[in-house]
This record gives sequence, C-alpha cells and structure tokens, in this order.
Amino acid sequence: MNYKFKSVIVKDKELQELFDEVKEFFLSDYDDEKVFLDELLTECMGHFYKVYREENEFIGCIFLNDWQGKYHSCEFNAFAKRGYGKHTIAAGKKFLKNIFNQYNLTKVKATVDIDNKAAVYALRKTGFKQEALLKQEIKRQNRLIDRYVYSIFSSNF
Repeated sequence: MNYKFKSVIVKDKELQELFDEVKEFFLSDYDDEKVFLDELLTECMGHFYKVYREENEFIGCIFLNDWQGKYHSCEFNAFAKRGYGKHTIAAGKKFLKNIFNQYNLTKVKATVDIDNKAAVYALRKTGFKQEALLKQEIKRQNRLIDRYVYSIFSSNF
C-alpha cells in the first residue's frame, strides 16, 4: 500500500475544516474546540500532515510538535479516522523514514495514555521502544492520567 502525506498550512479556516473532519479524536481531551485549535496552532509550527491512501482517500493525520534543538528531536502524534486503524503502522513507518531524512532528526518520541492499548501496540509495531512512565502527567475529565513515553531513533532507519 502506498501512502501520501500532504502538509497542511496551519491557518484558522483550514485547520477548523480539518478539525471538523477529525474532532471525534480530540473532544475528550479538551474543554472546547477553541482551546484545541489554539494549542495546535501554537505547538505544530506548520508540521501538520494529512495522510492519504494511494486512492487519494483521507485516512488520518500526523502532526509533529515539541521540537528540540535545531531539528534534533520532536514529538510524533498520529490518528486514523474510524475504520482505518489498520493503516497506522505502515503509514507511520513510511512517514518516520521521510521525516528522519528530511529534517536529519536523531530522535522522535510519542506520549500515550497507559490504557490506550491500541496506540501502544501501534507504536511498538512501528518500532518505538518504551522509554519512561510519566505518573499523573495530564488531567482529563477530573482524572489524573499516567502516560508512557516511547522513542525511536534515526539509527532504526
């Protein structure tokens, strides 16, 4: 399967349209859409990609944030539309290979809730290794959530 990654120019209108397509993935994490959009505009710094199957079918998004140094490392966030999760691992591997080459990165990390078994599985199958456990890292719906940190290094590619 071939995948294409289209960089999204992060502007309010375009981001709102994209958010409308995928908001089911984020509403549990944010009090409202404006908080999510403001945070995304601040954090992604233009590194937001729509993922398509070879038939030009939109299947999800990947965004990169938390850049360290001059492209030394960043954080990887990805999600697939409902029913397209089976593409996550293959598309993730291709995307990572591309960004390691494009930005000459050393490391990419991902954080994930410890009870998100599907995301943990996808990260491991993509090549990420568990690096840390962050106790009570975020607060969501009045609950403190523990998160794992997973990392992958350029030497893996």
